[in-house]
Amino acid sequence: MPINIVWEENHTLYVKYSGTINGSEARQSQETFGSDERFDGLKAILLDGSEIVENLYTEKDVEIISAIAIAQAKSNPAIKNAVVVDATDNGVALSAFYKFLADETAWDIELFSNEEEARQWLSKH
Repeated sequence: MPINIVWEENHTLYVKYSGTINGSEARQSQETFGSDERFDGLKAILLDGSEIVENLYTEKDVEIISAIAIAQAKSNPAIKNAVVVDATDNGVALSAFYKFLADETAWDIELFSNEEEARQWLSKH
């Protein structure tokens, strides 16, 4: 799977996407980290799509992923979520759509063009 999930020491989850990503893989990764016992202690999630070459998400996939995030926010409403968007047109549009739908959570969500900016934002919040 072109998705790497890393639990970092400072209560941060780093999820790196690369290559070709489809909605099923993205949903599976979100369900995997959401069902982990460490999830309730998370302070930040960094979703990094900077190395996605082809994004096969559909709007329906993003709706489902957003619904999962809304449910996850019920058990941990204090997460800061930085999303590094991939350079594909589809990736930018769907990341913005994810942010719009995920605004229904209590999470503070921002979109970034690179990991460094995302980590700086997370460290300030």
